[in-house]
Amino acid sequence: MEEVLSIKNSDIAKHLSLPPVKLHCSMLAEDAIKAAVKDYQSKKAKRGHLKDKKGTPDDQTTSAL
Repeated sequence: MEEVLSIKNSDIAKHLSLPPVKLHCSMLAEDAIKAAVKDYQSKKAKRGHLKDKKGTPDDQTTSAL
């Protein structure tokens, strides 16, 4: 994850050989990567939180009976 967050727009532009008029695309790509990581971490944290509250699936099945 740290490696992904270290990607900068200048790295993207260089790798893709973007002309100067297209540098804004690399900035958008960097923003998109950071947003995707933030979303992933948020969803991962929610899943962990819900797991703790719900317990195991077996607990839910027996309590419903």
